[in-house]
Amino acid sequence: SWGKDRGKDGFYTMNDSWFDEYVFEIAARRDLLPPELQAALDQPPIVLPAWDPMGALAH
Repeated sequence: SWGKDRGKDGFYTMNDSWFDEYVFEIAARRDLLPPELQAALDQPPIVLPAWDPMGALAH
């Protein structure tokens, strides 16, 4: 919230297409994730090369 003079009653809102365009990573508490995502966290990570844009340019 940015207070009463920003956005609608102090809140900015973004629709799903905004997130598709601008968000590639979030932080969330593990216990709030669905079971299938919690299980995915127990898998070994896939390490990408340092120059990989994490799919951002693959569209």
